Amino acid sequence: MNEWIEWLEGRGFTVRKREGCPDDIAPCAHLVAHLPQSGSDFHWVYRDAEGDVHDPSPVSTCMGADDPRMRNLNFYETKQLTISV
Repeated sequence: MNEWIEWLEGRGFTVRKREGCPDDIAPCAHLVAHLPQSGSDFHWVYRDAEGDVHDPSPVSTCMGADDPRMRNLNFYETKQLTISV
């Protein structure tokens, strides 16, 4: 996770990091998981400026980015971190 922050800051972005996954900032990225057993179970999702959540995981293909469960991140059991640039 810190590697991503360092990578972004190295390219001139100001990164804001918040514990948990608040929904009051967009666009942003969220570190999420379903029943995590280890750090490798987490993955990043992206919330765009309209609040839609885009997830590259094949598990989430059944729901659109604008589904209310995606928009408020209730689809994910564990929400670890939010970063915005």
